[in-house]
Amino acid sequence: MELSFIHNFLTNEGFILTKTKELNNNVFNYRKEQDASIFRIGFIIKEEDGKNLFWGFSIYINFLSIENILVSILAKNNLVGRESSPKDIYNSFFIDYNFKIPTIKKEIKSDKDIKQIEDDFYLFFNTEALPFFEKWKDLNVLYEYIKDKTEREELSEILGQFWQFKKAVILRLCNDSSYEDFMTKFVNRREEILKMRPESIDVQRYYNASKELKQVLDNTKPIYNV
Repeated sequence: MELSFIHNFLTNEGFILTKTKELNNNVFNYRKEQDASIFRIGFIIKEEDGKNLFWGFSIYINFLSIENILVSILAKNNLVGRESSPKDIYNSFFIDYNFKIPTIKKEIKSDKDIKQIEDDFYLFFNTEALPFFEKWKDLNVLYEYIKDKTEREELSEILGQFWQFKKAVILRLCNDSSYEDFMTKFVNRREEILKMRPESIDVQRYYNASKELKQVLDNTKPIYNV
């Protein structure tokens, strides 16, 4: 089952559909590529006991300026399972936002159900998706959001597992004067941990990746606030 009104609307807005099947889930992922980012809107229709169940909308932003640097370094040092294209990354950050239209589990069995999903979608797109994409439209906005945050727990929730790598990239690209100090301390700390646990493969990988990232970033010109 496809919801043609969503497809027609989003393709007219410049989004391109990638559809995959994961077990009984039909995953619809629409992406719109900008110069330095990718906006995504998605939803799932699950086939369960002869029913089609609609799970509500999700939105993501991929900052290519981050992923173009980070993906290959993490893959090369075996910190991620395999090297993906930077464009395959769904989310470059995680923000605790509350949509007015939550994820739902709605059975699609009549034209009335489809009409309700259609109404929900247009409301979602105009009141949730567009403002979200506009607010977080470039990396400099994320920089302003995280630049003064120092707590590991908070930064890992926003930037994910490799938050130190990612913060270093953001500081460098946004021409933050604290980049050099942050990057040097990061590499030195990974070296200290390696001396304490030289037998750990993961510790070796983190240290090697941090050194490589520093080398790459030291030779990378900032693109914001220059």
